Amino acid sequence: MCNLYSFMTLFITSNQGTIGSLQRMIQNIAIANGTAIGSTLINLTAPNLPPGIQVTWYLALFVVAIIVIAGISINYLHPEKA
Repeated sequence: MCNLYSFMTLFITSNQGTIGSLQRMIQNIAIANGTAIGSTLINLTAPNLPPGIQVTWYLALFVVAIIVIAGISINYLHPEKA
């Protein structure tokens, strides 16, 4: 997997501040979208909030599991890039 340090070394030193800002902006957009999607899923079951919260937690668990499995698979298939 590509970590932040190896990502930042792809660019010349004078552009690293700009690239770091862009990376942080994309990360903040992802956090905001995740919050919006999660709250929307919970609000879809407004009269019965506990099932909506439970479904949202299961969805988050599923997404995290997929990311972990993908990361392990990539590191197993391409250990030289880890």
